[in-house]
Amino acid sequence: MTRPLRLGLLVLLPLFGCELFPKNLILSDQCSADLPVIPRDGFDVVVDLTGFRNDISDRVECLNGNTPGPDGFFAVDMRAGEKWHFHVRNTLADGLNPAIYVLDSNCDQRTCGEGEGIDLCGDNRDEHLSFVADRDGIFVVGIDSRDNDPGMYELLAVRPVCGDNNVEHSETCDDGNLDPGDGCDELCRHEISDTRTEEREPNDDNSGANVVDLSGGSAMANARLANECDPDRYLLSVPAGAIDIELRADGGGACSAESGVTLTVENSAGRVVATGAPEGDGVCPVLRATDLPAESYVVVATEAELDRPFDYALAFTVP
Repeated sequence: MTRPLRLGLLVLLPLFGCELFPKNLILSDQCSADLPVIPRDGFDVVVDLTGFRNDISDRVECLNGNTPGPDGFFAVDMRAGEKWHFHVRNTLADGLNPAIYVLDSNCDQRTCGEGEGIDLCGDNRDEHLSFVADRDGIFVVGIDSRDNDPGMYELLAVRPVCGDNNVEHSETCDDGNLDPGDGCDELCRHEISDTRTEEREPNDDNSGANVVDLSGGSAMANARLANECDPDRYLLSVPAGAIDIELRADGGGACSAESGVTLTVENSAGRVVATGAPEGDGVCPVLRATDLPAESYVVVATEAELDRPFDYALAFTVP
């Protein structure tokens, strides 16, 4: 027997001074073909999953684990190549651990792949998900939790437009044009070069990765790792697949064992293709690779609870 469809009210809040949308926009308890479609201008709402049930739990493909908590769904009408950013603010209740993911319009949970869901942080932490559509059409967004308790969250949905000279959520820069090579590329990603060595946030997913210019044969990024749910990503176009990458503590010193910093390289599909390891008596990971994809993402992260932010330098050298 099909159980009745439960609907949860989304209480609309102002978004950057924009006009409020109709207050009867609702979140569905079930993933189905008949879901509320959000405005293409985005919104800032309160999401209350009290009384909702758990419909989808197995999210290993895009969340690396299960989400047994109550879940709710809404739909977004996207265009191919368009980016949407979803920010689940965990500020309205204590002890919750939210997750968010994107499915195809048929609600098939197997369509949620690498980079299409996020549950990186723990209790009482926000989650951010940037999603780039690969086609025109309707996509389903699910809000879920690692916990069994019903959640009340604030949800921000933004469709940032690159080149409008307005830095929005998930953009690391926007200089009003779509010209690469001037410090901000055509996708509003910060560019690191021999004269621009400072990392710029947010760069915790592929769509916001800092782009490293290796045309001179080497580059250096000076950066900060804030905590375990703030990885740093760097996009490389690797000549002949070969690159040496060395992670150093701030000022070029040695890493401490407590930092637990990891250095990996992923391909564009999110699969790890190389992993760094300490050399000699050092603790900082070093990666010397000879067969990387032409488009590679370097990821600096930690699974440790840091007592304070970890400042580091990342040296890239083409052998």
